[in-house]
Amino acid sequence: MRLKRVALMQSLIPSLRGFSSFDSMKVNILDPVRQCDLVKTSMLREKHAAALSSRNEFSFDLLYDEAGHLSIRPSHKVESLKHFKPFSIDFTSGKMGYRSSHVKDEMIVKALKKFDCSSTVVWDMTAGLGRDSFVLACAGFRVVMFEKSVVIAELLADGLSRLSLHDKESSLIASRMDIYNVNSSNIPNDVLSSIPRPNVCLLDPMFPAKKKSAHAKKDMQILQRLLECESEDGNGKVLLDAAFAQAPSKVVVKRPINGQPLVDRPKPNYSLEGKTN
Repeated sequence: MRLKRVALMQSLIPSLRGFSSFDSMKVNILDPVRQCDLVKTSMLREKHAAALSSRNEFSFDLLYDEAGHLSIRPSHKVESLKHFKPFSIDFTSGKMGYRSSHVKDEMIVKALKKFDCSSTVVWDMTAGLGRDSFVLACAGFRVVMFEKSVVIAELLADGLSRLSLHDKESSLIASRMDIYNVNSSNIPNDVLSSIPRPNVCLLDPMFPAKKKSAHAKKDMQILQRLLECESEDGNGKVLLDAAFAQAPSKVVVKRPINGQPLVDRPKPNYSLEGKTN
């Protein structure tokens, strides 16, 4: 089990080469709350040693918190977010724990009901906080996640590492999930050659910021800030073309109820509508 943790943390290292990393913002890697997390903190600092300076006005802090979770918080210089406590990705408790026990009710699972989960590979091409990928893995699907944000990819890797050590069932779920820190619209050949081809591609680009952004949940505000800093493009057509280029049986696009379609054409074969955004 310990090897699983190491493998998950180190699996990000090759895919970071050539990536813009933290170039577009400032990230401070702080000392951990617990002394036992000093080694992991040192490894994180060493991995990103060349990318800790920036000209961007936004600043974030990464640290291992009192529970040993890799967490992120906006630095106090970001006025609108300074009151937030550190945020981490946790697949074992809270809302994610509830969703794991109610996967049949999830819209994303219903969208794939015609597929045999035991033999279906899903590429989540915009992984974000990994919630849809986690739900699909709980339902039995093999999921390959792509996340272009270096920071979010590190948080996902840490969340997966802890999931694999939680209990036997959680370890099985984690074994169905892989995370790659690459832009899914331009996946390097060495990554393509090492992963299974998809039966389904999932696209869930960041929803547009609402006018009443003060009411957005803290994790989504942080995610929006990170993606604003690290984003290379917001072209829905590029993402959709990249998904179709993999020749999957199905491409699933998730959008907010009142939001604009990702692209005008092609039109979807069918749609499922939930109750919330």
